[in-house]
Amino acid sequence: MVNSQVFIKDAREIYFKYLANNAITSNPIGVALDQNTGKGRVLFSYATLLPTEKFLQFKYIIPKTHHRRSGS
Repeated sequence: MVNSQVFIKDAREIYFKYLANNAITSNPIGVALDQNTGKGRVLFSYATLLPTEKFLQFKYIIPKTHHRRSGS
């Protein structure tokens, strides 16, 4: 069973570590995270996952929240 809060937190850490070390030239689609090792990879196209990997779409890693303030 996957603890979704931990899974999302781990996926965010992988994504932000990737950002810190690489230039992103295209939009990622998500993160593949190995449940056994905690290691993961940022995906830019759909890939075949290993049996121990789970995929989390990018929209759950960095949710788009649009809080527009009305003109003040």
